[in-house]
Amino acid sequence: LPARQLITQLRMNRSLKGEYHRAVINIKSQEKDTPYGKTYIMRHKIVRLIEDEVEAQELKILSQRLLGVPIQLPEGRPEEEGEPLGFTPKGTPFFSDEERDRLMAQEAPTEEPAPEPEPEPVPEPEPEPEPVPEPEPVPEPEPAEEIEGKEKPDFNF
Repeated sequence: LPARQLITQLRMNRSLKGEYHRAVINIKSQEKDTPYGKTYIMRHKIVRLIEDEVEAQELKILSQRLLGVPIQLPEGRPEEEGEPLGFTPKGTPFFSDEERDRLMAQEAPTEEPAPEPEPEPVPEPEPEPEPVPEPEPVPEPEPAEEIEGKEKPDFNF
């Protein structure tokens, strides 16, 4: 985890522009006793950036000599997949043209002979429904007598 954090800090630092040998890093380790045994905690901190071109070139040569190869930081996590190029009609994602062609060939419907049409069943005549008796009319209530001295409100605007 500390190595990933350091790599992230180096990559995020715009003034380095990929020249990670220009960073002076202070790394501290601390031993810790736990019930499971001794563990070590590593802490890192970018102390300063080297601006002198001569000193930076010397450090680059020294780091290549110590490591035997140029420092190569990973571009990305290998377990991460990119976005799919698209999806098949059944919803399967594909990540390359070859994979798309293969999946489309697998999911393509195979041509089957057309099934013979089944004869339509003859509908049976439905029995006539029984007549429903009509409800008796409800008598309308008689209008209430008008109160003397008051007129009915006029709702026609």
